[in-house]
Amino acid sequence: MDETTNMPPDGKVQGDSPPATVCLYVIEAIRFIANNTDRELAGKIVAVVIALGYLVAIVIHEQAVTPIVPVAVVLLVPLGLIWFPEEIGGFTGYVSRGASIDNETPPILVSLMGWLLLVGLPILALCFG
Repeated sequence: MDETTNMPPDGKVQGDSPPATVCLYVIEAIRFIANNTDRELAGKIVAVVIALGYLVAIVIHEQAVTPIVPVAVVLLVPLGLIWFPEEIGGFTGYVSRGASIDNETPPILVSLMGWLLLVGLPILALCFG
């Protein structure tokens, strides 16, 4: 590792408690994952975790599973924008009623719109609802 840590090279400290040892293993696992994961993939995984968190919160709040189906369908839009920004941004051509798209949309803007829909819209709903 290129980071300087206060841990000895073997990862053991004299007198460690079992919870401290578990915490050290968790920290090392997080560092390993962070060093070996692509940032784009990590962002996509975070988006799915947030969406699943919304669905779990709905199940807990409503104490039923059926209300999650329409919300899951709505969550497909921001997840699609986050997971496939190149493909969605690359669409050009006829749209509807004689309108057409002449230029490709930059993938970063498509992904940003997905994040705004996934995170920003619920925050606004909580603030003003």
